[in-house]
Amino acid sequence: MKIGIYGGTFNPPHLGHMAAAKAAVAALGLDKLLLIPAAIPPHKALPSDTPAPEHRLAMVEKWADGMGAGAEVSALELEREGKSYTSDTLRAIRQTYPDAELWLLMGTDMFLTLHLWHEPEVILSLAGICAFGRTEQDGEALFAPQREHLQKNFDAKITTITLPGLVDISSTRLREQLENGGGGQYLLPSVYGYILMHRLYGTKADLKNLDLNQLRACSYSLSLIHISEPTRLRRIS
Repeated sequence: MKIGIYGGTFNPPHLGHMAAAKAAVAALGLDKLLLIPAAIPPHKALPSDTPAPEHRLAMVEKWADGMGAGAEVSALELEREGKSYTSDTLRAIRQTYPDAELWLLMGTDMFLTLHLWHEPEVILSLAGICAFGRTEQDGEALFAPQREHLQKNFDAKITTITLPGLVDISSTRLREQLENGGGGQYLLPSVYGYILMHRLYGTKADLKNLDLNQLRACSYSLSLIHISEPTRLRRIS
């Protein structure tokens, strides 16, 4: 079994995340994709307006539902105390799936700094790395030196891919757009509806007077989703 592990703050999860995940599933031939929202990322502080863990988990669940069969959500890092170290997460996943081929998915910035992470030797011994470019400039010239370094020093297994139909949006810029009444075009409708209904990221939509796109998004958000076995943290919705 091939299992992809895609972690991050997902604050919020947007179509760029989904495009990357779909491209990795296709390129690697994954049987399962685990989406893991981080509790306390080691490399950066969460913004002050970050929703409660239960909200981020619920949004990622809706994203997984939009991905279809094979995508599951794990609250592993949200339930674990302290910083969300990837090496600890991979150890736990390896215990659950001792015979699986694990692949860790990440964007360009994370890939280029991987050797500086906590216990990189453990990470690269437990999983292969699938790195995907987030901008049109993220090509082979950028990836090659780091790939060669990791292969030489850690005997790493690495695949790099280019994202088709690139969705050019950062979570920071998206949060700003949401606070100013926009941003819905970068989100899965069910995720956008959830944000509106719970007034996350400074959204101030009048729920009694929604426009057609907002109304449709909220209706998608209210639809039932399938909760996967790895999900344990109590949800709000």
